[in-house]
Amino acid sequence: MNNYQSYLIEANIGLLLFGLAYLVLLQKEQTFLLKRLLLLGMIAAAAFLPLLSFSTVFSSLATNQMSINGYYLPAILLTAEKASTPATPESISLLTICFWLYWVVVAVLLIQFILRITALLKQSSTGRFVKNIGPVKVYEVDSTDYAFSFFNLVFIGQLGDLNENAKNKIIAHELVHYKEWHSLDILFVELLRILFWFNPSIYVLKNALVEAHEYRADELSVREGEEQVYCSLIARLALNGAGYHIANHFNKSLTLKRIAMIKSDKLKVRWWKLAATAPVGLLFFFFVSCEQQSGNEPVREIEVAADDAAKEIFTVVEELPAFPGGMNNLYKYFSTNLTYPPQAKAAGTEGKVFVEFVVNKNGTVSDAKVIKGIGSGCDEEAIRVVTSSPEWTPALQRGKKVRTRMILPVFFTLDGNVELEVPATPTIVGEPLKVTIKKSEQNGSQTVITGVVATEDGEEIPGASIILTGTTSGTVSDLDGSFRLVTESKSGALAVSFVGYKTEEIAF
Repeated sequence: MNNYQSYLIEANIGLLLFGLAYLVLLQKEQTFLLKRLLLLGMIAAAAFLPLLSFSTVFSSLATNQMSINGYYLPAILLTAEKASTPATPESISLLTICFWLYWVVVAVLLIQFILRITALLKQSSTGRFVKNIGPVKVYEVDSTDYAFSFFNLVFIGQLGDLNENAKNKIIAHELVHYKEWHSLDILFVELLRILFWFNPSIYVLKNALVEAHEYRADELSVREGEEQVYCSLIARLALNGAGYHIANHFNKSLTLKRIAMIKSDKLKVRWWKLAATAPVGLLFFFFVSCEQQSGNEPVREIEVAADDAAKEIFTVVEELPAFPGGMNNLYKYFSTNLTYPPQAKAAGTEGKVFVEFVVNKNGTVSDAKVIKGIGSGCDEEAIRVVTSSPEWTPALQRGKKVRTRMILPVFFTLDGNVELEVPATPTIVGEPLKVTIKKSEQNGSQTVITGVVATEDGEEIPGASIILTGTTSGTVSDLDGSFRLVTESKSGALAVSFVGYKTEEIAF
């Protein structure tokens, strides 16, 4: 699944969530300015929160399913084009067809949107200029029988035998739209409607916003004691059409609702309902954070590097296990033996499979299992290749061979358009690491060591192993290559290692 597909899923879930919150909590509220602001906030949150990065927000909660102690290897990338699958006729997946259909509809709606704006603006050149009201220009047009506005342009159509007083009331209504930038709201929501045309919530929220605009304009336009006259004016124009859906209309088809709202006694704001929308926003924020975290390498800090002594499986060691011939041979092995399952290609399945396994003291691989998968046969294929791998060179801790838990990410992608979050393997195995550290004291008795692990070119390395030499205490570098380690020792050395690079020993 690519980034845009993930964005669509997150944004549409947000729209559905906020649309439901509006119907349950805000639909009957009569504080129209506040209602408008809340609607805009909901729509903007659904559209823009998924675009932001929350790599550290709720990380411990968001990655519970991936909080596995293990050493992360550089990722293996398998594309459908490079996979050694039997030659079979290519089939277009249902997901691909739906995605292309989505873009076709978006293109049609965007063209329609541009044509509507063009036709609307054209009215200012074909209509008869009436007057200026500050920066607002008022036009009379013969081609319409309704009144509408778009930013600072107000258009009065053929409205029958209305007198100047009635026309002035209509203009006053449209001036409210101009002063409060209602046209900008409409443009914003219309563009989102184009992107999320298949989501019913965008239509619910858009209609609610238009209603809030009209009620607000009526609220500020009706003078005390003139309610009946104003309602009669709305009723007289009720049968006239409205052809520009991106403009603000005086006689929009809300006639009965507007008349009822003008004549009704305004209810006080029910603040508990407004406050209840906050948890909905937090829920969506939490969902987006978790969704992004589930697609990233987990952030880990390991205070004790080994499991219980009975199992004797280490997660951080002084000298890492090595595939025969180094990482280049590991890539060649996977490239030769790993195949893209036909059912995964047909279903359009792509993503990361994380395989956990143990390299034993004799170099054999055991206990292989998928800790996060994508299905459609990809999980089983990754397990098959890992368990069939030749014997590794086992890890060393204090000069002794030990069992080590490893985690290998395997990327299955249909088009190869994947950004790996790990550094490239060096051409020559054994290139040095660049490690910078800073030491400080904590509580007078503890030493805090912070630092960054990178390549000689300055590229940060996530997942590097950092341990206190002569102990089993250590940690693993974060996604930005940084690490933090607390020890009771005032001095000593750190052993820093990463697959394919020379282990560095740094004194502190």
